[in-house]
Amino acid sequence: MNNINIVCLGGASEVGRSCVIIESANRSIMLDCGIHPAFMGIGCLPIYDAYDISKVDLCLITHFHMDHSGALPYLVNRTRFKGKVYMTEATKSICYLLWNDYARIEKCMHMMNKMKGSRNKNEPGENEADEYGNKGKRGGPSYSSDEFGSEDNDDDYYQSYICEMGDGDIKHNVLYDENDINEAMKMIETLNFHEHIEFEDVKFTAYRAGHVIGACMFLVEINNIRFLYTGDYSREVDRHIPIAEIPAIDVHVLICEGTYGIKVHDDRKKREVRFLNMITSILNNKGKVLLPVFALGRAQELLLIMEEHWERNPQLQKIPIFYISSMATKSLCIYETFINLCGDFVRHVLNEGKNPFNFKFVKYAKSLDSILNYLYQDNNPCVVMASPGMLQNGISKNIFNIIAPDKKSGVILTGYTVKGTLADELKTEPEYVLINDKPVKRRCRFEEISFSAHSDFNQTKTFIEMLKCPNVVLVHGDRNELNRLKNKLTEEKKYLSVFTPELLQRLTFRFEHSDHVVSLGQLSHQIRCLARRGEGSQGGEAGAGGAAGTAGTAGAAGAAGAADDGTNAEKKDEQSGGQPPHEGRTDQENAKRSDRNGEEKTFPNGVDAIIISEPKAVPVMIYAKDIYEYTNLKTALIDQTISIKFPYKFELLYHMLRGVYEETHMEGVGSGVGGDVDGGSSGDDGGAVIFVQDVKIQHCSAEQVIRINWLSSPVNDLVADSVNFLILEFLDTMKSDSHLPICNEVTDDEIYQMIISYVQENYTNVERFSKVELKRFLLQNGSGSPERGKDEEAEASGADRDGMASLEHDQSHSSDKVNRMEEEEDVHEDRDGQSGHRDKMKNFRSLDKILFDYIAADASLAVSADEEEPVVRILNGGVLYEILKFEVKDNNNNDVNVYVDIDNREVICEEVTILLKIKEILKNIEESLLPMCF
Repeated sequence: MNNINIVCLGGASEVGRSCVIIESANRSIMLDCGIHPAFMGIGCLPIYDAYDISKVDLCLITHFHMDHSGALPYLVNRTRFKGKVYMTEATKSICYLLWNDYARIEKCMHMMNKMKGSRNKNEPGENEADEYGNKGKRGGPSYSSDEFGSEDNDDDYYQSYICEMGDGDIKHNVLYDENDINEAMKMIETLNFHEHIEFEDVKFTAYRAGHVIGACMFLVEINNIRFLYTGDYSREVDRHIPIAEIPAIDVHVLICEGTYGIKVHDDRKKREVRFLNMITSILNNKGKVLLPVFALGRAQELLLIMEEHWERNPQLQKIPIFYISSMATKSLCIYETFINLCGDFVRHVLNEGKNPFNFKFVKYAKSLDSILNYLYQDNNPCVVMASPGMLQNGISKNIFNIIAPDKKSGVILTGYTVKGTLADELKTEPEYVLINDKPVKRRCRFEEISFSAHSDFNQTKTFIEMLKCPNVVLVHGDRNELNRLKNKLTEEKKYLSVFTPELLQRLTFRFEHSDHVVSLGQLSHQIRCLARRGEGSQGGEAGAGGAAGTAGTAGAAGAAGAADDGTNAEKKDEQSGGQPPHEGRTDQENAKRSDRNGEEKTFPNGVDAIIISEPKAVPVMIYAKDIYEYTNLKTALIDQTISIKFPYKFELLYHMLRGVYEETHMEGVGSGVGGDVDGGSSGDDGGAVIFVQDVKIQHCSAEQVIRINWLSSPVNDLVADSVNFLILEFLDTMKSDSHLPICNEVTDDEIYQMIISYVQENYTNVERFSKVELKRFLLQNGSGSPERGKDEEAEASGADRDGMASLEHDQSHSSDKVNRMEEEEDVHEDRDGQSGHRDKMKNFRSLDKILFDYIAADASLAVSADEEEPVVRILNGGVLYEILKFEVKDNNNNDVNVYVDIDNREVICEEVTILLKIKEILKNIEESLLPMCF
C-alpha cells in the first residue's frame, strides 16, 4: 500500500502564491513557489510555517510569473530548505529580471511607507494632488502602498529614490535583496523539455505548457505513482507560444489549474476582430487606448497582433503604439535568445530572414514622462501598453487616472483579474472609481477581451479526457469557480474523483500495487534456469529459498504448459540440497541433469522481455516472439519497399554504402571484389543483393531499378531512410553533371599509379612488364615452359629480331588513326642493343609459371596466323597492358612473387594468404578513389 499526500501551502481556492507539496514516506517535492498579488511583505508568501521545509527534497518551478516563482529567493535563503531547484533555461533567465525588479520596488516602497509614517500630515503642500491624482511632489509619480512589485514600473524613479534615501535597515524588512537573488540563481539547475531526471527514488519530466515562453508542466513519479502538475497551461493556438502538450503516459493524479472555472473562451479569431475593431474605433475618435498588460507573456502576443494589423492598414501607421516597460528591451532579448521555443508563426517569420520581435510600428518608452505630451493633448490618438495588468498600481494605474475622464478614450482588459484590484472593479463599469483614496469620475470606454493564456472549461475537460486520469485536484482559482468546475466535471464524467482542497488541507491517496507478474512461454523456462544458477552459487539454503520463490512463478506459468515439469524439477533440487546424486539414480537421469545444467549455462544473466498490463488483471511478462501463441494480442510486422530508378552500375552503390555502413555485404551474381555486379543481373531473383544491416537492396538490371526492402522497426526505419537519402543524393549528383568520370572506365591509370606508389613504398624488387612482350616471349619459346638453355638464347634473340621486323612491316602499311588500335603495337623495340634484349629475356625466365599460365589464357591478346612468325595483336585500345611485379614476405620470412594485372583487376600469386591480403589492400586503394567520382 502506497500512501501519498498532497498539501497546498498556497494557491488552493485562490489565485496567487502557488505552492503544492507532494509527499511520500521518504520524499517531499514542492511544485512552484510564488507570491500573492494582493498582499505585501510576509503576507504574500506561501504558508511556510505550517510545514517542515527542511523535508523538501526538490522544488520544481513551472514558469516565471511571480505568483509561481516570486518566493523562491526567500525559500532558499531564509528558510531551512536544503533541496534542489529545477526550471527551464528560459524561465531562469526571465526570473532573474523579475526578481530584481521586485526587490528594488519592495525596497523603495518600504522607504516610502516609512517616510510617510514619520511626516507631519499638516506640512504645507504635502496633501496637494498632482495631475496623476497622487499626493506628493509634482513631476514624479508616487505609488500606493498596495504595490504589487512583480510588475515592472519606472526604473529610473525607483533607482534614484533608493540612491537618495540609502539602504539603512531595509535588508531586514524586505523579503529578499540582490544577494539573495544571486544565491538563488546559483542553486537553480535547468532542464530541457522531455528530459528525464532521476533524483534518488523520484523521477520527473518537463512537458510544454503553453502559457508563456519556457513554461512547463511536470510529470513526477514517486513509488511508481505518477502525478502531473500543470501549473498555468493553455491549449489555445497563438502566435508566439506553442500549445500545451499532453503526455503520452498514464497519470494517476492530475493537479490542474481551474482559473476560469466553467467559463468558455470565445473563438480566437472573433476576439482578435473585436479587439482590433475596438482599438480602431477609439483611434478614429482621436482618443487614447490603454492596454494594461503583464510585462512578459501576453504583451508580446498583443504586440504581434497589432503590428500585423498596422502593416495591413496604412491609415493607422502614423498613430504610435507605445510600450512602456523598463524590461522591454531585456525581455525581447530573451525572446530572441529562446526563439526556438516559440510557435510556428514566429518560426515562419524567422525562416524568412526577419526578426519577428523587431517591431516596425511599436515605440519603446522607459518611463511615463516620455509620453506625457501625447496623453495630455487632445485629438492626439495613440495606443499605450503598460504594466501592471490589473491596474493595482504603477504606470498603468497612473495612465488610467489621466484618461478616465475622457469619453473619447478607452481601456481594454486582456488578461485575468484578481478580486480587490482596480481592473476587477472596472468590470462592473462604475461611474466613479477610487484612485489613491480620491474618487475619479469614469467617462472612458471599457471593454474586456480576454487573451489570457489560461485553460477554459472546454480545454480542461478535453485535457482530462485525453489523459484518462481518474483523480483530479483543482487549484489556482477562486473557490466558487473551482466548485462549479468540480460539479460540472463530475456531472459529465461519473468515473472522475475531483478535489478542491483548501489551504493546508491534506489529501491522501492510497494506491495498491501488485509486486508480481506471470511469466509465459519460453521466458518461464529461462527464469527457472536463472533460479537454478543462483541456487548453485548461493549454496543449499539460499538455493532452496530461491527455488521456492520461483516455484510460484513456474506454477503461474502453467498456463503456457510448462509448469508441471518445472515444479517437479524444483522439488528435486530442494530434496537434493546440493548433495551428490543418489546411488540409485540411473545413468539416463544423470545425463538428463547434466544436459540441463549445460543448457542453463548458455542463458544470459538477465531477461529482455515485454510486460503486458491490463486493467484488473495480473501483469504478464513474455518474449515478443511468444505473444501471438500465448496471448490474445494481435501482432504484425510491416514489410516496406521503396523502388528507385537507378541507371548506373550496382557496384558503385555497393562501394558508396560500404564506406558509410560497417555492416554491409553483397550476395548474389558478381559480388566478388571488383566484379561487374550489374553484368550478371537479369532480374529481381537472379540479381545481386546488398545488405545494410537488416535492410535489403536488390537490383533489377532489366528495369534499371533498385528496391530497398525492410521489416519496419525503429532501427531499420532509420537505416532505410538514410540509405534512401544517400541514393537520392548520389542520383542528384550524377544528374547535375553527366560528364562525371567513373573509376572503372576513366581512372584506371590513376588507380594504377596509386597502386605503384603504394607498392614501391612498402615492398621490394618492384618491376613492370608489358603483357605484349610476355605473350611474345611465350610464342617464341613454345607453349611449354619458358625455361631455355643458354645455347638457345642466341636463336631466341634472332627469332625475336625477325618477329620485330615483321611487326614494323605490319605497322608501315597502316596510315589511318582510327584503325591504329587494331594494328600490331610496337612495344618491343630494342633501344639498348642486343645485350639489353638478352637481359630482358633472362628476367622473363625468372618469372613464375603461374604468371605465364595467366598470360597464355589472356583473351585480350590475340596471335596472328597470317605471318611466317607469330605476331601478337592488341584487341582493345585505351588500356594499360602491364603486369606489376613485387615481392612480399610470407610467414616464414621468405620472398614470394606477387603479380597485379590492373586491366582485369586480378592478383596472381601462389600463396593464397598473400593473395587475399593483397586483394584487400588493392580494393581499399581503389575504393579510396571512388569519392572523386561523385
